[in-house]
Amino acid sequence: MNRRPFRLLIIQLTKLGDTVQSLMALRAAKQLYPELEITFMVREEYSAAVDRVQWVDRVIRVPSQRFSMGWSASEAVPVEKIEQVEAWVSENIAEEWDLSLNWSYSEVSSFLAELFPAKLKLGYYRRDDLSLATMDGWS
Repeated sequence: MNRRPFRLLIIQLTKLGDTVQSLMALRAAKQLYPELEITFMVREEYSAAVDRVQWVDRVIRVPSQRFSMGWSASEAVPVEKIEQVEAWVSENIAEEWDLSLNWSYSEVSSFLAELFPAKLKLGYYRRDDLSLATMDGWS
């Protein structure tokens, strides 16, 4: 019996070391659940490491410079930055994921987690009023 792939989106916009550690955790998940279809979102400057991983089905490269990855929680994010992120997201959505995991815990990743469609989202995201929130207890 052929099972439908379980579509997983990983948002990992941190440094290279965290990216590599994430890949090791996902390798174990892929071995346990071969039907996982993994999309890995990574900062473009670290995407070469993810491109080499054969069991990652799709890599989404986030243009860090364009999005000014250094937003801080105490700053008001300019509307034009949010609009840039939203336009980029609309160009990169293939379809809805079953699960989205935001492993970055950053301002820009919280917006991306909110904008990319998934049935279940874990990690930081944005409420309608743009305040920071988490969907689950471990975040």
